[in-house]
Amino acid sequence: IKTAEAIKVVENSQRDINIAFMNELVMVFDRMGIDTNEVVDGMNTKWNALGFRPGLVGGHCIGVDPYYFTYEAEKLGYQVGNQRLLHGINLKIKRGEHWLFYGMNGCGKTTLLSILAGYRQQTQGNLQIFGEPFSSENILRNRRRIGWVSSSFFDARYHHERVLDIVLSGKFGTYGLDMNLNSGDYRRARTLLDVLGLAEKQDYSYDRLSKGQRQNVLIARAFMTKPEILLLDEPCSGLDVLAKARFMALVENLMQNPELTVIFVSHEINEVKKMFPNTLLLRNGRMFAQGKTEDLFTEERLSVFLQQKIQLNKITALDITAEGKQQGLNPQLFMGLV
Repeated sequence: IKTAEAIKVVENSQRDINIAFMNELVMVFDRMGIDTNEVVDGMNTKWNALGFRPGLVGGHCIGVDPYYFTYEAEKLGYQVGNQRLLHGINLKIKRGEHWLFYGMNGCGKTTLLSILAGYRQQTQGNLQIFGEPFSSENILRNRRRIGWVSSSFFDARYHHERVLDIVLSGKFGTYGLDMNLNSGDYRRARTLLDVLGLAEKQDYSYDRLSKGQRQNVLIARAFMTKPEILLLDEPCSGLDVLAKARFMALVENLMQNPELTVIFVSHEINEVKKMFPNTLLLRNGRMFAQGKTEDLFTEERLSVFLQQKIQLNKITALDITAEGKQQGLNPQLFMGLV
């Protein structure tokens, strides 16, 4: 029996090592414009090659589809009473991809992000995260892997709560605090508040802060753990010009990490379109189009989408001086490395 168990351990370990190796290669292939499926199909024609596909490491332990996307949504919808806020959203986002979600106010962007963050349950369709269905059994575990910034969502839920407690709650992906806190958690929360200029506000209630300060509280909350997914719902709303530039520089630096997936909602097309290679256009709760940003963000396509003639200007980013960058936000600190 022991020998049989040992054989099974070796078998599963070999499988996981090969899948993990392919997970890394697929990101390299994507950057080189190589179709991973074609590579694997070609490998299967070689007698001495193992045709492993990218997938969920450890997938042999749970009943899920091993082929892994960060998110996979099929006919996703959300309805409140007779009001349909989202309808028929189909989306596949690979690990390490960066997406811009764009649309007018009320088109469903925040609702979609709240579902992807695990704070709202879809009423139609299916949603998978990291290769397994998003469910009540894994929702808190997966929330801890997601950093979510959304004043549109959290301003309706936080009022008299203490700033420090809100930041600490990010460790658990909950609205309030869990009892399992240690001195390192408090030290990290205070460090994040300090670098965001809120060291003296940690004992304030949320509703005593300005809009920009509340936004920084939510940014600190999102980085209480080392997130694998960042969902940023207009994260620069309320920030002053310098804070906005520093935060965008931080996001750009974080996006160099091939393990991190970033989904960004913004109304500032020209400031972010160069940063995000993929775009989802939402209109009236429906997916209008998705694809490469450079293909969608043309005057012709956007004029059809916005239903009026528009003209793109030449501004592509909010620049910041070299001195400002030196005084900027340390990406390693935000990802929990220092």
